[in-house]
Amino acid sequence: MTRAPLVSVAIPVYNGGDYIGEAIQSLINQTCENWILAVCDNASTDNTREIVRSFADKRVRLFANDEHLPADGSWSRCLRHAEEAEFFQMLCADDMLHPFCLERKLAEAQKPENAGCVLFSSRRMLVAANGRRLFSSGFSNSPRRATLREIARATALRTNPIGDPGTVLMRSAAAKEEKEFRGQLTLDIDFWLRIMARGELLHIPETLSYFRLSGMTGKNFFANFREYMRFYRECVRPLLPGSRALFYSGCALAAARFSVRQAVYSLSRLAPPPPAKH
Repeated sequence: MTRAPLVSVAIPVYNGGDYIGEAIQSLINQTCENWILAVCDNASTDNTREIVRSFADKRVRLFANDEHLPADGSWSRCLRHAEEAEFFQMLCADDMLHPFCLERKLAEAQKPENAGCVLFSSRRMLVAANGRRLFSSGFSNSPRRATLREIARATALRTNPIGDPGTVLMRSAAAKEEKEFRGQLTLDIDFWLRIMARGELLHIPETLSYFRLSGMTGKNFFANFREYMRFYRECVRPLLPGSRALFYSGCALAAARFSVRQAVYSLSRLAPPPPAKH
């Protein structure tokens, strides 16, 4: 009898032909083999679909939108795949997982003492567009559990202390209760905070994913500031009553940091990307 998958992974992608092969191969290379993958293509016009179909592994499936959706709409469609397994993992199409990523996080998630945790995060290795490793970053350098209020305060200071989708494994039961992703720049941390209303975060201080600096979206400082204001007003401020100064300074710092990162990420694209490997 076929085993039910333990982890459902979803990759939202739009014109990701340069890197989608590497992202999928990082799943196939996992030491934990009990997973299923949904590549959710957002009406790509490049060779993304052909690359996905070239994988013979039956765990790799392609789902294509009939029309192009905004980022939050495309990511929200990925949530339907949370129902396919006990745990759910999102992965950006230009990022990768370390071969031990799922195994290590599942080992912690399945411990009885961690039953109250809904998110399991790790450190990540930042890599340039051409694949060159830069440095590791993460929420903490040591094992740590954190409550929603602790993460909200850290968010006011650091924008996204938890990390990008590749750093986080979720309990599907918690992910399914949230029906959508919201926004553009704060898609992930907005979602993490809402999920943490149902439990804590467990951070594993190991580098278990790779975050590629392959370019960012976002119009300009003022457009970024407006989105961060919305995010801080709706998600962060209610969790930190009385922290008015922290609220406004957090908005300004977040938008400024994003604008600086946008310039740095653009420079990282100057090196030509390597061919997709699969």
